[in-house]
Amino acid sequence: MAKNFSEQISDVKVTLNRLNQVKKSDCKTGSFFKDSLLKWSELNFRKDFIDYVAEVREISETLPQILLHQDVLVQSLLKRFTFEYKNSVEALFDLLEALSRDVGKEFIKYFPETLIKFECLINEGIGHEPEILKQLFTCFARLCKLLHEELSCDIPGTLQITKNLRMHKSMNIRSFTVQGLGMILRRATQIQISKGILHVLREIESDAGKQELRTCDFNAGSRYLSERVMKCESAGAFLAEAVRGAAHGLHSISIKIFTVLFDPDAEFLADSHLFEVTNEMLRQVCSFGQRGKLGILWDTLLGAIRTNLQSEKSNKNKLIYHMKLLSMMVKHNNGSTVENFVPIFEVFELTLELHCIPKIVNHDDSIQQILFELILNICDTHNVLYGPSTRPIKMTDRPARWLRLISIASSHSIVNYLKCLNERARLQNPAALNLLKIFTSVCLVKFFEELSDIGIATASESCRILLEHGWVDREFLVGNEIICRKTIDILQMHESCVHPLSVLWGVVRLAPFCMEFEACHTIVESILDYTLRKLENSQKEKELTEDEDIKPAFAILVAGLQALLTLHEHSNVNSRCADAICPHLFMRVFRISSLYSGPLICAAKLLESQQILNRSTIFLKTTIPENFVGLTSSNRHVRYANLKYLSVLKVNKKEKSWMVVKDILSKFCMLNAHDPGKSSNILSNLKQYEVMLQAISRSLGSSTIPNQSIKLITSACIGALHIKLSSLWPFIISTLGNLLNMYAEAREVFTFHLEETQLHCILELGNKKESKIMNLDVETNETQLKEFIALQINQIEYGVNPW
Repeated sequence: MAKNFSEQISDVKVTLNRLNQVKKSDCKTGSFFKDSLLKWSELNFRKDFIDYVAEVREISETLPQILLHQDVLVQSLLKRFTFEYKNSVEALFDLLEALSRDVGKEFIKYFPETLIKFECLINEGIGHEPEILKQLFTCFARLCKLLHEELSCDIPGTLQITKNLRMHKSMNIRSFTVQGLGMILRRATQIQISKGILHVLREIESDAGKQELRTCDFNAGSRYLSERVMKCESAGAFLAEAVRGAAHGLHSISIKIFTVLFDPDAEFLADSHLFEVTNEMLRQVCSFGQRGKLGILWDTLLGAIRTNLQSEKSNKNKLIYHMKLLSMMVKHNNGSTVENFVPIFEVFELTLELHCIPKIVNHDDSIQQILFELILNICDTHNVLYGPSTRPIKMTDRPARWLRLISIASSHSIVNYLKCLNERARLQNPAALNLLKIFTSVCLVKFFEELSDIGIATASESCRILLEHGWVDREFLVGNEIICRKTIDILQMHESCVHPLSVLWGVVRLAPFCMEFEACHTIVESILDYTLRKLENSQKEKELTEDEDIKPAFAILVAGLQALLTLHEHSNVNSRCADAICPHLFMRVFRISSLYSGPLICAAKLLESQQILNRSTIFLKTTIPENFVGLTSSNRHVRYANLKYLSVLKVNKKEKSWMVVKDILSKFCMLNAHDPGKSSNILSNLKQYEVMLQAISRSLGSSTIPNQSIKLITSACIGALHIKLSSLWPFIISTLGNLLNMYAEAREVFTFHLEETQLHCILELGNKKESKIMNLDVETNETQLKEFIALQINQIEYGVNPW
C-alpha cells in the first residue's frame, strides 16, 4: 500500500552510522571523487549528468589534479543543485561528499556556500520529495562529521551559517538539520558549548525584537508568538539531539551540556528564553529516553539544585528556574522518565527548609505557585498505592513534611492549590486524596485566621470529597480546637450578621465535620429556622424570584440542608432532633423553594435517608403544591427537583390510586433526571423513555386517578415537553391529549400555562432581556465563589460546577 507524504517523511532517519563505508585503503584510483565519478558514469545516463562528467573528467584524473582544481570542481557541482537536476541529485550528493573527503579540512571554506545551495534546493520544491530530502541531509550529516573539528571550534559561527535551515518554516527540515548538527556540539569544549547556547538564546531575543518592530497589522502578535515558539522549539531540538545517545539513553558527554543549562551563570539567567529552550530540550529527551537510562540528567539536575540551595550565593531567580525545570521533568510524559521519586522529595523538602523563609515567600507568589505546581505534578504522576520507584518509602509518608509550605504561603495560592487537588480527588486519584487528608485541617486554620470566605468554601468542598470517597470519618476535624472554636463562634453569631454571608455559607457546610451530632444538629436547625422565616417574610411582601437580595438566604438554606444530610447519612445516632425538625422543615422548604432546585434536591435526599423516612409523617396526598410553576419550568434541574421531592413522599398502601400517582411522578422524574441529548448511549435511553411514557399512558387510561392529582400530573406532562429530544414529543403530546379530554382540571392547568407563557413572551420582547426566574444565571464578572453558590441554589440547564 502506497504511503502518503507524512508517512514517508516519518521514515526518513538521518544517521551517522557507517557513513564512510569506503575506506581510503580500498579506494581504487587513490581518489574518492574519481571512484565516485566512475561509478555514477556507469549508473546515470541522463544527458545533464553526462554533460557534467564531460566537463570535469579532464581535471579529475588524479588526486593532485583534484586538489589543484578543487574550486572549479566544487562550483561545477554546486551550480547543478537546482530543481531541474532533481533526478541526478543522488549522484551529485555522493560526488560532493567524495570531493569533500579528498579535499579534507580545506572544504570548510565551501561549507557556507554549500548550505546556501541546499536551502535554495529545498525552497524550489525538494522539500516535498522525501527520498531526495533523505539524500540531502545524509550528505549534510556527512559533511558535518568530516568538518566537526573545524565547526566545533566556533560554535556560534557554525550556528550562524546554519541558521536558515535550523529556523526553516518546515518542522521536518528543522529536525533533519539539528540531527546533523548534534554531533558538532558534542565535540565542542565547555566554553564553546556555553557560547553556542548563548548564541541560540540571543537569536530568539534579537529576532523577536525585529519582529515586534516590523509587524503592525492585526495578526502581528500571533505571528510573533508562533515565530518565537518555533525558534525555541528548534533550539531545544538542537540541544536534545546533542545529548541523545544509543538505545533510548544519553550520550556520555551530555553532562557538559546539562551542566551549562542546569547551573547557568548570571548572563544565562538574565535571558528570558532560557527556561523555554531548556524545557523544550527536556520534553524531547523525555520523548526518546526511557526510565533507567537518564541517570546523567537526573543526577546533574538534582545536584545543581542542591548546590544552589546550600550555596551562600543562592538566589531566588535560580531557585525558581530550578523548581520549574524539576516540575516539568516530573510532568513530561506523565512521569514515565522519573527513576526515583525519593531524591525529588528530598530536594523539595530541602528547598522548604533552607530557602522558604516566610518574609521572602510571602512577598513573592511565584515561588509558592511553582512549589504547589510541583506537588500537583508529583500527585499526577506518582501512584501512591503502587510506587516501586520510591522503594520502601511511600508518598503517604512525605506530605506531612510539606506542611511548612502551607504555613508560609498566601491564602490565594493555597486556595488555587486546593481547587486543583479537589479536581483530582473527584477522579479518585489516591495521591490527591492523601494530600487533601493531610493538608485540609492546616489550610482551614489559616483560612479562619484570615477569614477567607473562598478558602473556607474550598476547604468545605475538600471535606465533602474526602468523606464521599471514604478517606475520613465525618468527625475527622473534631479534635482540632481552633477550627471547632472558630466554627461555633461564627455559627452562633449568624443572626447578628457580624460575618459576611459568604463566610457563613462555608462554615455551615463545614459544621458536620468539626462538631458532635447533637450540637451540630441543634445549631444548624436554628440557622435554617431563621433563614426560612426570613424567606417566608420576603414571600409575603413580594415575589421571591424578583428579589436579588434573597439569593444569599437561599444559599444558607442549601448549606444548612447539606449539613443535615451529611449528619444523617454518616452518623449512627438516634436523635430527638430528627423527629422534631424534619417533617416541619420539609414542608417549609417545599413551599418556599418550588423554583430553586438546590434546596429541593437536598430535602429529597434527606427524605430518602432510611433513618428519616421511617419516621416521616409527610404524605404525597397532603403535599400537593398550590403553584405548579416548578413542574412546568424550562429548567430541567428545577423540574427534576420538584418531581424528585414529590416522588419520595409517603403514600398509604391502602390507597392504590395514590400509588399509581407516585409511580407516574417517579417515571416523569426519571425522564428529567438527565439531558438525553448529551447521552453517549442515546438509542438505548430513547427506548427506555418510550417505554416509560407508554407505561404512564396505560396507567392514566386503566386506573382511577384522584382528582387532587390531575393538576399535578398535567403540569408534569407539560414540563416534559421541554425535554430536548423531539422523538419523545409525540408520546408526551398523546398523554397530554388524553388528560385534556378526560379531565376539566387538566384543561384548566393547560389554559393557565398558555396564558402565563404568552405573558412571559410579551415581557421578554418588551424588556429585551432574559428572565431571571428560570435559570438564575450569574453575571460573567462575578467571582468563582458566587458562581459556585449560585449553582448550589439553582443549577442552570448547561451549568458547570467551577470547583
